[in-house]
Amino acid sequence: MHLYLVLHIAAGTLAIVGGAGGAGDDLQGRLAAAGYTPAGMAEARYVLYLAEPQAGEADIDGAVRLSTEVGDLVRLLADRDDQQPATLWIITRSVREADSEEALPQSCLWGLARVIAAEQPDLWGGLVDIPGGDDFGACVAALSTVLPTAAKSILVLRNGEFLTPALVPVSGQPVREPLRCRPDAAYLITGGLGALGLLMADWLVDRGARRLVLVGRTALPPRHDWDSDNDTDVRQKIAAIRALEMRGVSVDVVALDVGSPGAVQVLLATRDRDGAPPIRGVIHAAGVTESKLLTETADTTFRRVMWPKIAGGQALQAASIGNRIVDSLQYVLIVGQNIAPRPQGVEVQALRTLIHARSGIQ
Repeated sequence: MHLYLVLHIAAGTLAIVGGAGGAGDDLQGRLAAAGYTPAGMAEARYVLYLAEPQAGEADIDGAVRLSTEVGDLVRLLADRDDQQPATLWIITRSVREADSEEALPQSCLWGLARVIAAEQPDLWGGLVDIPGGDDFGACVAALSTVLPTAAKSILVLRNGEFLTPALVPVSGQPVREPLRCRPDAAYLITGGLGALGLLMADWLVDRGARRLVLVGRTALPPRHDWDSDNDTDVRQKIAAIRALEMRGVSVDVVALDVGSPGAVQVLLATRDRDGAPPIRGVIHAAGVTESKLLTETADTTFRRVMWPKIAGGQALQAASIGNRIVDSLQYVLIVGQNIAPRPQGVEVQALRTLIHARSGIQ
C-alpha cells in the first residue's frame, strides 16, 4: 500500500448511518466538534455508513445485512436531486488485518465499494478501514480531513496516516516451486460442473492430477442414461467429464450444497470410510452469477450470491480441520467470477478475509 495525502477542505453537513451501541452517536459528536454540522440523511452533504456487527449474528447473515443496508443507502442517495449532491463514505474496522470475528462480514463491503465506484462514481467518496476497538478518538482528526475529498478508493487508516492500494511489479525469484499435483491424491473442486470448475479441472490435470472430485448442487443423471439425455447443458458437462476420463483421470461427481457443513463432513467421512485417496487440494469455484445493478439488488439476491462462497468456504474449512487434512493440503485456491462485478466480488473479498484470518493454510 502507498501513502495517501489529504488536502484540508472546509467541513459541511454530515449524517451517520449505522453504528451499534451508540457508536454512531459517539462518532457524530466527535465529528461535530471537528466542524461538521449534524443533519438528516435526506439533506446531509456527506453520508457516512458505519459498519457494525450485531451480537450473535452469523457471518453470512451479517454480510447480507451490511451489503443490503449499503445497497439501500446507495439507492436513496442516487435518487437525490442534482442540486443536492451527496458523498457516501463507508467505515470498516480492522478488515485489513482480519484479526477479529467481526472482520469477515464487514469485508464484503470492500468488494461492494468497488461496485459502487463503478456504478455510482458521482456519489462515491470511498471506504476507510480504521483500527479495531471502541474509541474513535485517534481517528477523528484524520477522518475529518478526508471526508470532503472523495478518494473513490479503499483507504486504510493506521497511526494517523492513510494508505491506499497500489499495484507494484513482481520482482525477485519465485518463493516456491511451480505446483505439481500428486497422482496418488485427489483434488476437490466446488462448482465443479460449472464452466469455471471444468476449466479448473483441466488446469489440475495439466499439472499432474489424476483423481478429481467435482462437487455441485445439481446431480448428473445415472451414467447408463448419459447417451440418452437431451438437455444441452447436461450433455456438455458429460462431454467434459468424458474428455477428462480419456486423459486417464478418475472423476467422482458429487451432488451437495457446499454451504452445508453437515453435507461436506459426510462427503469427507464417506471417503475416509471407503479408503478413498486423501484430498490434497481444494479449488473453491462455487458461485452464483447475478447481473443486476446495485440499486436493483435485494437482500435475497445478496444471500443467493454470498451463500456458495462464504458459507461454502466456512464449511470447507470446518470439514478440513475436523478431518485433519489441513496439514496435508498442497493448496487452497479461491476462484471468483469477477468478470461480472454486479454484485460478484462482494463475496470473494469476504472469502479472502476468511482464508487470511482463520484457515492457517499458506
